Amino acid sequence: RPDEWDARRVMQGAYPPEQLAPDRDLGKSTKTARKRGGSAGGGTGSPGAEGSTGTGGGSGSCSGSVSGSLSGSERAMDSDRVFGVPTIRTDLKRPKHKKVTDPTDYGNEGKADQLMYPSRYAETLGVHEDDFLQPVSREAMVELAQAAGLGLSDSDFGMAWERAQAYTTDGSVCVEAFRRAVEELGL
Repeated sequence: RPDEWDARRVMQGAYPPEQLAPDRDLGKSTKTARKRGGSAGGGTGSPGAEGSTGTGGGSGSCSGSVSGSLSGSERAMDSDRVFGVPTIRTDLKRPKHKKVTDPTDYGNEGKADQLMYPSRYAETLGVHEDDFLQPVSREAMVELAQAAGLGLSDSDFGMAWERAQAYTTDGSVCVEAFRRAVEELGL
């Protein structure tokens, strides 16, 4: 499958050697220098000198411009205030079917490593990692265990099921919890 473009190949790229070579002007300034004039207050003309001496007061001074304009009580109010919108929107209800045009991240999207290195089950069977964490009924787990060829007796299955139920507060069992219980019990 070398001609197939997956997420890993898109991120790593397939560039020819001449595009991978460093630029001719790497490490060299490509902008022409301009002389900076001194300020009326007798500043030295170096960046930051006007604001650091307190004598210039010119446009180059940025120190204290924000905090100096707020009183102590206003700054205290701002420390409790939330600015902007979170990247992952846990405050919004996740839609059942997300539209392609919806750019909102509801916290259920895969991370970069999952895109670049998907699990073997996702590639071959279309089963994603979240599917292993969904609650499963006891009857469905019996079918899955038989289909996977675990060969568990009824008593071994019961022990593993009870161990998996102990992992959660509500007693629900998912495939991952059952797999971990079977592994811990050495079945």
